[in-house]
This record gives sequence, structure tokens and C-alpha cells, in this order.
Amino acid sequence: MGGPEFYQDWIGDLFDNLVIWCNDDKSEWLIQEKLSERATFCPGTVTGTRKPLAEGQAVYTCRQIEGKSVGMEAIVKIRLQVPPEYPASKIPAVRKRLASTEPSSWTNQEVGSLRHFNKKGCKVTPKLFNVKRSLQEWGHSPVPGGYIMFIVMEKVPGVPLTHFWEYDMAKRNKIRAAFRKSLDWFVDFEHIFVDEKKEPMKFSEGDYILWGLARSSARGTKW
Repeated sequence: MGGPEFYQDWIGDLFDNLVIWCNDDKSEWLIQEKLSERATFCPGTVTGTRKPLAEGQAVYTCRQIEGKSVGMEAIVKIRLQVPPEYPASKIPAVRKRLASTEPSSWTNQEVGSLRHFNKKGCKVTPKLFNVKRSLQEWGHSPVPGGYIMFIVMEKVPGVPLTHFWEYDMAKRNKIRAAFRKSLDWFVDFEHIFVDEKKEPMKFSEGDYILWGLARSSARGTKW
């Protein structure tokens, strides 16, 4: 899912310098530098609905410009519905037929997991500041009328692996080794199902694929 065969750059500069207004606490956040962008695709044969699922995701820095902590820097992750095929129709009305107002299971998992660990007082996960759910309002949006979610969270130390696949094999393997060693220190919850009643799952090769550190294809796993 989200491998090299699926178009990865649906968002581009769509949200550059956008201001997000959050109704819950009346705060406003100015979107700044984009840190990463990617897209995920799941065919209809796997979703169980016969309809393919496609989502674009981008991570930005942002700064509060209105609210109780003006000037505070944070991270905003934007997740939105995108067309399941590229190139998509250039006609907004055609793309609008694909619109779903309900966020994907991937988005719901991430938000639900963040809320769960925040509630438990977990010290190794970012604090969730705001979640703003909306719809793509513009004709030039990937899917006009489709869902969009802005997830504003604490900015934590670390370096985004935006250029992971540009590194040589030795460096990629070093990153994978560090990841495997510290998998229990979660920061991002896109594909994590929270269930305290189950025993912890054992590490598998699939974990590398789920977290974007390996790619699955018809020819096998790409490292």
C-alpha cells in the first residue's frame, strides 16, 4: 500500500501558508514548512467494499497565531482523500463523484491512538492539540467534497525520513535496526490498533513495510 506504483505528490503547495481555525479552543495555526508528503493506496479487493481507498498525507511545521500560546511551534499532519488513479480527471465535477465525507480507517486509527495514549498520560508520544475535520472546498482539490483532516500535535525531537530511499543500503539498514530496537517507543500511529487486552505482537518483516522502511511488490520485498 502506498508503494512506488501509486502517485505520491497529490498535495504539492495546496496548503502553503494556510491558516487553520480550530473551533474547540478558538485557536489559529499558520502552516509553514512542509516536512514530508506521501500517499497510500488500497485496492477494492482488499478494502472489502469493492471500492479502492486512496489518501494523501503531508506533514508541516506550524505556528499558533491566535489563542493561549501565540508563537508556539507545533506539527500539523494533513490527511485527505485523493483519487485512486493518476492522472485523475481534470474536471472537478468528475473527481467530486468520488467524494467520501468519512475519514479513512488510517486517519481514524491515528487520531484514536493519539487520543488514547494522551489520555493514559504516555510520555513518549506527542500531545494532541487539535483535530479539525473538514471537506475539500476548492475545485482544484484532489477530490472536491472529500474529507480532509488537520491533526495539530506537539513538535517532538527527531529527523523526518523524507529521503529514506535516497540513502545507500548500509544507511537504510542502520535505520531499520534502530527502528526495530525501539519499536515500542511510538511517535506515529497511522497503522496501530490499540487493544490493551491482547498480548504485544511479535516483530515481523511486515512492520518495516507498514512504516515505510521497506516496500512490497509482486517481485517481493524491496529493501
